[in-house]
Amino acid sequence: MLKSVTTKNKISETQKLRKSLPIQIQNILTKDVLHDLYVAKQQSLGDIAKQYGCSRAYVLKLCRGYEIKV
Repeated sequence: MLKSVTTKNKISETQKLRKSLPIQIQNILTKDVLHDLYVAKQQSLGDIAKQYGCSRAYVLKLCRGYEIKV
């Protein structure tokens, strides 16, 4: 029984981290940084996602939010 409580706590901590992750990445991947990586350096969305530990879809969402043409 004690082990399942510990597992639940770990899952809860992981879920909290995942919920805060997009906010942290958005603070790091600002419009200027994303523009530099995607437009100036011509990195792919997938490469940028791998570099920052997020999904390609999330990087695409940021690009659209920042009005960077994809």
